Amino acid sequence: MYSWPAASPCRLDQEVAAGGQDAPDYFETRLVNAYGLDAIEYLLWAPPGQNACPPQVAPNSDGAWAALGRDEIARRRATLAARLADRVVEDARTLHAAWAAAGLDFAGALARAGQPGSPYASVQAGLDELFAALFYVDLMTKDAKVGDVGGFTAGCRQAACPENAESPHAGLSREALTANLRALRAVVAGTTLEGEARGPGLADLARELGAADLATTLLAAVDEALGEVAALPGPLQTLPAESLRPLYLALKKLTDLMKSQLVTVLNLSVPQEGAADND
Repeated sequence: MYSWPAASPCRLDQEVAAGGQDAPDYFETRLVNAYGLDAIEYLLWAPPGQNACPPQVAPNSDGAWAALGRDEIARRRATLAARLADRVVEDARTLHAAWAAAGLDFAGALARAGQPGSPYASVQAGLDELFAALFYVDLMTKDAKVGDVGGFTAGCRQAACPENAESPHAGLSREALTANLRALRAVVAGTTLEGEARGPGLADLARELGAADLATTLLAAVDEALGEVAALPGPLQTLPAESLRPLYLALKKLTDLMKSQLVTVLNLSVPQEGAADND
């Protein structure tokens, strides 16, 4: 449904030029960078009549793009975007059914960790799996979405790399960061995304284990990071690199808490992909 940062605008323009939007086997024969929400974004926001491919490759080198004309390009892009949107809806319904109690009930299986029928042998195993999912905020939100744009991480070898920003076409990088942090906060606080009480969260577990200060500090760190995102005056790729540093440092403060104190208090296992992150 969403492959960023594995995105390829040129690949989409090649599909448009070759008539790929009508291919019956499109989703079976294309790589993930040719469909999903990031692909839809490009198709909707791409400069009219222009393409993202260099001159020496098709559809520029063979003249296929120029032969289409601006109106036909717009029609084909719209057709492909509609097909990709239909597939996202289909995949989203499948995912929802997998979690829903009336479907495959994965949410229930996670809640029943350690009991017969659950894929998790113990409550701790289920908690470790949840914690591994939260590492998205460390590896992607902090490093890829902010650090690799501002030049604070190894993903950018220059003073800044605005081309690495998420949502470069629609300019929704701030909204994406907010969504990541709101989801994290819901898990920590045990609420819905709207802030309504839902059940125990990671902060509640910390309190039960005598770490009330950590629970308070962790929630405050999430809120601080959310505040830094809200303070950004525009999409990340439009801002000076140094203006992103307060946000990066707030995210680092948050993820350092997760990787140190939270791991210790809840006896969590750091996922393999996060074990080598020494920042």
